[in-house]
Amino acid sequence: MPGIFDDERRGSGPIAPDPRGTGHCARSPRDGANSRQVRVADGSWGHHPTAPPAPNPGGNSLPPNVSIIPFQTLGARSDMLMRRRRRRITLHLLVPAGVVLFVLWIIGLLWFATVLPREVGQAKRQTDAIVVLTGGSARLSQGLDLLAEQRARKLFISGVYRGVDMAELFRVRQQSPDEFACCVILGHDADDTRGNAMETAAWIREQGFGSLRLVTANYHMPRSLLEFRHAMPDIEIVPHPVFPENFKQDEWWLWPGSASLVASEYSKYLIAFLRTTVAGRAE
Repeated sequence: MPGIFDDERRGSGPIAPDPRGTGHCARSPRDGANSRQVRVADGSWGHHPTAPPAPNPGGNSLPPNVSIIPFQTLGARSDMLMRRRRRRITLHLLVPAGVVLFVLWIIGLLWFATVLPREVGQAKRQTDAIVVLTGGSARLSQGLDLLAEQRARKLFISGVYRGVDMAELFRVRQQSPDEFACCVILGHDADDTRGNAMETAAWIREQGFGSLRLVTANYHMPRSLLEFRHAMPDIEIVPHPVFPENFKQDEWWLWPGSASLVASEYSKYLIAFLRTTVAGRAE
């Protein structure tokens, strides 16, 4: 029975069954270059014209289901896979490292909270100067009380806002600034604790003093001592902490404001410690 592809009967060449048993037929050597074998309705085989195969640089014919991938494409896929692998490896390393650092930070925070001063040491110790770091009225009041008790010859107030004069500072004490005009000096150049230390160091050298009493809040004292001792290693520094009423040192972790304050001061202390350590080694 003639089929739609009856060129087989016209001597176009033998049709070889597919030796792989895949349901397709192998191309006969005498088949047309642009034809493929198909099975027709009666089960016989015929040729069907197809598009010419894609050019093959090697000169060898490829099966219809095989395509050529340029080396550039393979290289891009390989780079993408390598980047993904590196990201996974980095993530696997960073997560445990982050957990370890967080645990160490928590341990350090607990240590920092335990070393905050709870009382004034060497309260009767005489020094050449009293240094008050601005940040609360209680600090200024404490410094003026120490000066009135003649614990030092002069009082230096570091970190005063520019434009603030003695009259405004002494308004909190309801005293006349004339009482302390001879002995109180205002410093306007400091913006932070490091600036306080540098400003005070310059004034101490100018005065030729060898000791000072440092007045600041108890939670601020560790970082202040670190900065002042780095700026003035040859000066004796006596800490004199002040205890603000709004800072709950006992059970600080139960009070959000106090907990935030301790955590912030500890983080700043770590930064100052690293900076002063590196600077000390460089010197």
